[in-house]
Amino acid sequence: MNTPLYSNLIHLPDVLNGHFITTLTTDSDTGKTYAVSEQLNGEDVNVQVWVVNEDQNMIPYLDSIFPAVDSITPQIICCSIIPDTRSICLILRSGDIAITYLEHDNGLSSFDIVGTISPGPVSAAVFSPDYSRLAVVTSISTPTLMLMDPTSFEVLSSAPIITSDFGEDAPINVGWGSKATQFHGTLGKQAAKASIVPDRSTSTPDDDLNPRISWRGDAKYFVVSLFQDDRRVLRVYDHQAKLQNTAQNVAGLEHPLAWRPNGSLIASTQRFGNVPNSDQNENWALEKGQEGRHDVVFFERNGLRHGEFHLRERKLTQKSVIPFRRWGYRVHNLAWNADSSILIQLWTTGNYHWYLKLEFPASGDSKRFTTMLWHPEDPFRLLCATKGPLSSTSLPPYDTGLLTVVDGDSLLLTPFRTQNVPPPMSSCQLPLSNPNQISPPPIDIAFSTKTPQTSTTDFMTCLFAGGIIKLWCIRTNITHKLGKNDPLSITELWNGRIHETDLTKFTLYRQIGLVPHHETGWTIAIVSNENGKDKLICIDLRQEGEEKLVLETQREINLPEGRGRLVDSSNTLIWQTADGMLFEVEDASISPFGSFSEFCQIASEVRAPSHPARILIGQKSSKLIATADLPGVKKPLTLSRSCTSYCIAGNYLVWTATSPSHEAVFCQLDTLLDLLKKDPETSTSNDVVSPDSFEKRRIERGARIVTSVPSQTTLVLQMPRGNLETIMPRPLVIDQVKIDVKNKNYRSAFLACRKHRVGINLLVEIDPKEFMENIPTRSELSPELINSICDRIRENFEHINIQKFVDSILTAYIVKKPSDYEAGLSFLLKLRENHPDLVEDAVKYIVFLVDVDKLFDTALGMYDFSLVLLVAQYSKKDPREYLPFLRSLHSLEIPYQYFKIDDYLKRYPKALKSLQLSGSDHFEEAKAYVEKHNLYKDALNLWKHDHDRFKAMLELYGDYLFDRREFKEAALAFMRSSNKGKYMVALEKALEWQDLFDTAYAENLDKEEISSIAYRVAENLSAKQRHIEAARVFMDYLNDIDQAVSCLVKGAAWSEARRIISLNDRHDLLEFSFSTGTLEAQSSIRGEIAEIQELLEKQTGRLDELSAKRLNEPDTFFGAEDPSLGNIDVMTDASNPGTLFTRYTVAPTASDRSKRTSRSKRKLDRKAGRKGTIQEEEYLLTSVTKLFARLETVKADTKMLLPHLVQLSEEHMEAAESLQKELSDLEERLRTGSDQIWGAREDVTVPIDQFQKGNTATSESEIVKLIHKVPKPVLSDTTWKISWLGL
Repeated sequence: MNTPLYSNLIHLPDVLNGHFITTLTTDSDTGKTYAVSEQLNGEDVNVQVWVVNEDQNMIPYLDSIFPAVDSITPQIICCSIIPDTRSICLILRSGDIAITYLEHDNGLSSFDIVGTISPGPVSAAVFSPDYSRLAVVTSISTPTLMLMDPTSFEVLSSAPIITSDFGEDAPINVGWGSKATQFHGTLGKQAAKASIVPDRSTSTPDDDLNPRISWRGDAKYFVVSLFQDDRRVLRVYDHQAKLQNTAQNVAGLEHPLAWRPNGSLIASTQRFGNVPNSDQNENWALEKGQEGRHDVVFFERNGLRHGEFHLRERKLTQKSVIPFRRWGYRVHNLAWNADSSILIQLWTTGNYHWYLKLEFPASGDSKRFTTMLWHPEDPFRLLCATKGPLSSTSLPPYDTGLLTVVDGDSLLLTPFRTQNVPPPMSSCQLPLSNPNQISPPPIDIAFSTKTPQTSTTDFMTCLFAGGIIKLWCIRTNITHKLGKNDPLSITELWNGRIHETDLTKFTLYRQIGLVPHHETGWTIAIVSNENGKDKLICIDLRQEGEEKLVLETQREINLPEGRGRLVDSSNTLIWQTADGMLFEVEDASISPFGSFSEFCQIASEVRAPSHPARILIGQKSSKLIATADLPGVKKPLTLSRSCTSYCIAGNYLVWTATSPSHEAVFCQLDTLLDLLKKDPETSTSNDVVSPDSFEKRRIERGARIVTSVPSQTTLVLQMPRGNLETIMPRPLVIDQVKIDVKNKNYRSAFLACRKHRVGINLLVEIDPKEFMENIPTRSELSPELINSICDRIRENFEHINIQKFVDSILTAYIVKKPSDYEAGLSFLLKLRENHPDLVEDAVKYIVFLVDVDKLFDTALGMYDFSLVLLVAQYSKKDPREYLPFLRSLHSLEIPYQYFKIDDYLKRYPKALKSLQLSGSDHFEEAKAYVEKHNLYKDALNLWKHDHDRFKAMLELYGDYLFDRREFKEAALAFMRSSNKGKYMVALEKALEWQDLFDTAYAENLDKEEISSIAYRVAENLSAKQRHIEAARVFMDYLNDIDQAVSCLVKGAAWSEARRIISLNDRHDLLEFSFSTGTLEAQSSIRGEIAEIQELLEKQTGRLDELSAKRLNEPDTFFGAEDPSLGNIDVMTDASNPGTLFTRYTVAPTASDRSKRTSRSKRKLDRKAGRKGTIQEEEYLLTSVTKLFARLETVKADTKMLLPHLVQLSEEHMEAAESLQKELSDLEERLRTGSDQIWGAREDVTVPIDQFQKGNTATSESEIVKLIHKVPKPVLSDTTWKISWLGL
């Protein structure tokens, strides 16, 4: 909301002797700042360069003299450091280009003239942001635009600026909307033909007539503002100096010009109304409007106007006395802030509103600034120079959510505990000015609270220029005691000015702090700078009267260094040096107690609830740092490197981060203290705590923390669009529940758990002993607790008064997990015996709690018909439905009756046991019941001691297994049930041929039956690729040598096949079956080799294409999303409560809808393997690895085949040679190919689960090198070749 500002004072040496700084430049590589001063001496100009060292002192760097064009100053048009050549380049008005190289740290070198721009003189020159171009405007009479190379200073293009051409992007006019096409009524057709006289427009008397150049941040375009025909004209050029657009004519447009770095808007200034003190000879034509109105106006790249905001010129603290300034001041320059010759104003924008945040005047004899420069890399660093020296944050209110926004001479106040008012609106405004005194924006603001955890009263103090201080008491209307429509009550307690002892010295006041003083008073601390050193001025105020404070003392404490800041603290003063050292300020002394790793622009102090030690939190840019005032803490801890905002919310430190995703991170202060206590030897100072250590919540991209209200468990976020959202994060809710339980405020804790869907068990788990002790006095609590707590509650109720707490006792049974319905119904039976007058109400209550059908079934399952009738008669069941059913059950014998009841309740195992107890007459029914409900194992267990019935059930189970094709298990079941026929069929189906033939011979089957079985078994074995076993069956049980050899050849059992041939003297098979089989096997292996070779070539070529794509299109290859849309939550989980402003506009949310449909999930899964990405590369590497496994199989087959090929004919010999050569070539190709493929991917990293999930992980813990995820395959050292073959 408010932008904290920091100012450093740099002393100018006395040796300037009339020089004044006209240009500043910064070296981004070293961080040094160079100031260039100049002084006219007749026809020459003396130029001096100064460097600002680490101690913020200016040291002379070099001194040179150049010829001056005229008596106009400054003579230096442009000064910049060129990074590529490491040199300072000056462009002088005369056209000279001077260079000096930053080679020597001791300086004292000189400028060299490397060229001259002609025709001169030069009136404007600016380097592009990437230093690839230098745009120059020469000759005021005939302005010429030149584009030069900053390295060689060669002219790339040159053309006159003044032209009638609109530019390459000129709009096409088809005549629509022109005067000739309009209806003119009674004026007739002549009105359509009448020429339109354009309105005359001019610039203002304050225009300096000089051209201006401003580049866009990406250096693709630049804009030139030229004074032409008494008015300002803006022209937009591309990086080749080709005219693109000419801006629309704007009356009263002035010379300031600045293109927003992100390229969206071009800023300038515009005057309205009449020119003061103008005579008849002056013919000014400004824009019509309010007299004295002065705007900052914006243009788009196409030249069209795009918004504006009003400068608050009536609120300037100083006015110029220079006569030619008609309005008393003028805007000298724009750099996304307003810089005049009298003061500097800083403006920020939020939610389409511009806030005047700060203005500060120059000091010295001339009371004016000479130059200014924004730092090229640090967006919050502004460098200004004058002839003399130059001229917030605090801990926010703890539990009111009070927030203050500075807007010019007003403070916009909103208490977010009671109201959620979106900016730029506010609950109320506190004016800082009165009709007799105009007040500038405050320099700094500080808050404090006497009792932060409970108070709704805050105290605020403001520091103004000149040492003016004001202190207010602000009461937030929580209970409407102030009036229903009054959100705040503001009372001024004290105002005054710092008493300066030495009026001859200039003192810079830049920060204020507020801490309690004794019990009722306050200490206001002001950080000032004097002679380069910081000084702390402490003003002690004591209370006098109910709402009045008086000055007690003013004391000064000299600080050892300059450029320090106060750390936001609630009760102590802590000062931070420029290098991050921390000091505690007590009375008139300071003592060090810790440090940050670097200076933190925003810092605050907090204490953990379990330890009195102070924890210091600091933020520098996007880095969040923590340290503590403990002996064991030796170094600070970096919590995040992508932090955008943070706050203290109760016992949590909360910050927003952008990496690995846009989320809010919640760190308990106790946990943070434990992390700080860890051994510093285990990590380096640059280590960042893993985000997995903390609780997180996804937020919208670009959201920042505004404030928090711990007692309401709310966190207020501001979205990039400017709107506010209030969320109630789960960690803050649980933290508040713990506080309520600790204070025995169980009702508040219970309501919070129910509202935010937090498990009620938390009420017990926080402190079980305390909760158990408070149960008798807290009987109104909901019994939705764990089973042990339910039993304890029930026992207490039964002990106190069983008649009084009947309903609570029944509830305790019902809410157990799982619900104990049987115990609850048993309690009803007990109640019927001892207290029959309470039964009716008790039954009605339990029927109200539980579905009556469920109670009916439970009572029936207890086999108590009286209990069933008791439940049924108090329910809405129709007696005509349940009475006949109960009569039919009651008529059965007890075991069979239980069977029917359990079967009705679908308690099938229990029903089977009841059926077994019913006797042998029901055994067949039991078998059918087992088959129907798949109760085979239960049946075997029930009848295991009844031999005959057990065998029957086992045979039944075997049939079940046989139907499920579990033949081996079925065979064992049939064997135990003594059914040999089914046993042999199951063995044959299971291809357990050894046991099958053993049983066949044991059963004395005839030879034909055995042969028939053998043929079937051999064919099935061969079909299952079990060729060697099939050959064994052919040999042993059929004596079929031909089929046996054929099977052995198919199974590549070459040696066994030759042995069988020789053993049976069947050499004819060697020539036909064996010889032919070896050639067929050689051909099959060669086909496999060719297929592997083809796949390898395709995959290697595709991998080369992917490598090129990885270098040329990395975003597409790695699956990166559009950065402008990255990590946007379409449906944020942040909730926004209705307010006074949104009560009629709140729309239903989509929080209950599914955030990802099954269709989108399938789409995400398909995305994981899409072509042209890292997933495809990983898949191809895995495929290449599989080729190595196939090669090992081929090598094994070849190793068995080659010895037999070389023993046969010459044809077989040639086949062996070709097979060995092709396989050797493939092996070498795979070896060299794998070296090339994996060697080229040593530095490629992927997420661990990238291939499976298709997600893009960014956390370092989820990243692994691709060659580690898909390891390089290695060929085995198996010897398969015949060494002499092929020689």
